[in-house]
Amino acid sequence: MADMRMVVFSVPSDHQQAARELLEKHAPKRYWRTDSSDDGRSIFQALMPATRVEPLSDAVEDLLEDNEEFILSVMPVNAVMPKRILEAVEEEEESEKPDQEEAADGKVPMRISRAELRTAVGKGVSIDRSFIASAAIAALVAAVGLQKGDAAIIIGAMV
Repeated sequence: MADMRMVVFSVPSDHQQAARELLEKHAPKRYWRTDSSDDGRSIFQALMPATRVEPLSDAVEDLLEDNEEFILSVMPVNAVMPKRILEAVEEEEESEKPDQEEAADGKVPMRISRAELRTAVGKGVSIDRSFIASAAIAALVAAVGLQKGDAAIIIGAMV
């Protein structure tokens, strides 16, 4: 199964047509719109391969960056039914796979989006007491290694 994502975002009434155009360009035939509130905001959802999320999320962010109520969510998809939808997405993804030279020329990169990378990295980065204690102990071990002139101790401190 292709690595799929569901992209969900809301737009005010004056941006709905522009959002539709973006979705037609980036996820034709696999997006839905739902009217969500009395103020005319609509929620758009698009099903797409993970490698195609970044161009859409960048375009939506450019469209709505001045809107304080703008939220875009990217969620992994575990299953898709009916099977023909998944097959169509995989076929499209296979036919559009750029090689390294195309990706360098500004076309769609073959990776997950920056937003997903930031979120994943952010989960693993935290400065707490255990991190500070580990860094202090490593610095102490490295100082001992420098004092003794022993490269093995310095390497051990780095590990």
